[in-house]
Amino acid sequence: MNALQPLCPDAPRLVPEARLPRSRFVPELHPHPRRSPDGSLFGLPEHVPGLPPDRWCQDRSYRLGIDLYHQGYLWESHEAFEACFFAATDPNHRKLLQALIQLAAAELQLHRGIGRGVRLLTRRVVQHLDAVSAARPADARLGGLDPAALSRAVQARFANALSETNDPLSTIGPPIALVTVWRDVAEDEPAASGDPDQSSA
Repeated sequence: MNALQPLCPDAPRLVPEARLPRSRFVPELHPHPRRSPDGSLFGLPEHVPGLPPDRWCQDRSYRLGIDLYHQGYLWESHEAFEACFFAATDPNHRKLLQALIQLAAAELQLHRGIGRGVRLLTRRVVQHLDAVSAARPADARLGGLDPAALSRAVQARFANALSETNDPLSTIGPPIALVTVWRDVAEDEPAASGDPDQSSA
């Protein structure tokens, strides 16, 4: 199995000061990042709990999760998004975070060649995103993301996985750069440079 590579290496870093892990974890190939003394994250602080969706500009764990995803740290981005998910209380916010968690997991299953997992996870991703879109006004953003646009991007990349008959591992579309569906920061929104509730790792 080849090493994981960045999905979107040119995507702008949202937490540029954060040091990326020394390796990209792949199950059954590398020691567990947290549990093994040889893991890339062993002994390092856990991600801080996420913030409400209207404070996405200040949510370090959320923004770092997107950075990790773009740079191909799929398990690691999943972990960062989980820290946000477990702290979230808004149902639509939780669905969006579930979609991001499962999108990272689907990309990891794709890398490992597990077609059944890719198909199952991408269907769940689309279901979560479409549920969020249906519950909100058209073109409304949540956590800086457009769930409808993200759903379309997932359906384009994983068209075969979402089909009943095609090989879920074949003819995969272009990688999904989350920044392409990221809302521009408005002038009246807080800068994304940090938050007193969230310490840097």
